[in-house]
Amino acid sequence: MQKTICLIGAFDTKGEEYAFVREQILSRGHKVFTVNTGVLGTTALFPVDVEADRAMFDAIKANVRAGIPVIEMDNNINDPEFSAKAVEMMLDLIKQAKQKQRR
Repeated sequence: MQKTICLIGAFDTKGEEYAFVREQILSRGHKVFTVNTGVLGTTALFPVDVEADRAMFDAIKANVRAGIPVIEMDNNINDPEFSAKAVEMMLDLIKQAKQKQRR
């Protein structure tokens, strides 16, 4: 009986290991559904069915309360551009809070 086995892992740093496991599963006649949880990227060693970060962002956008902005940037958390945007947004929130206090 053919089964579909979900292979979940950090394919960015452990791609070779997961490629080996995937091949073992396939060689036994099963299907593989892959989910990458890596934060540094993905792998080119095998097809990835779901990139966890994309699924997470799609879920956030679909379920965030109205009025809360979702900002998407093509940066890592340690990139200066990400930090600059976070500081900009925090300063704006502080400014808005001060304006509300004055009313």
